[in-house]
Amino acid sequence: MPNVEIKHSTFDAEPFVQFYTRWEDEILMFHPDFEIESTDLSTVLTLSVDGMLIGVFIYEIKGDQIHVEVDFVITAYRNLGIGKEFFEKEIVKFKAKGYTSIVAFGSHEIYIRYLLENGFKQKFERSSYYELVL
Repeated sequence: MPNVEIKHSTFDAEPFVQFYTRWEDEILMFHPDFEIESTDLSTVLTLSVDGMLIGVFIYEIKGDQIHVEVDFVITAYRNLGIGKEFFEKEIVKFKAKGYTSIVAFGSHEIYIRYLLENGFKQKFERSSYYELVL
């Protein structure tokens, strides 16, 4: 598995802008409700391997929960355990800040499978919301 570096970013940082522009169609395929214009309160984490940006995790804090807006890694780096490694590293930080769960909306079959493989459970029967209790 590649060594993944996780950093905070901003929506106007050039590496993020280039990445999002390049991958926007695929990001929206997995996160169709995401609107970059409505991200005032969101936090951006970037994932890089050997200095190359390979993914983003965008979330918003709602009370004691983390609400995922985008959780995306480019195709070449999928199924390598990066999501599992990401959650293992970040969960420790989220717990330390007092957050109790991570909530994600899953409408794409591949993304739902990814959520389930990383410990998320369907929040309500017949719902598209998935939750990872911290």
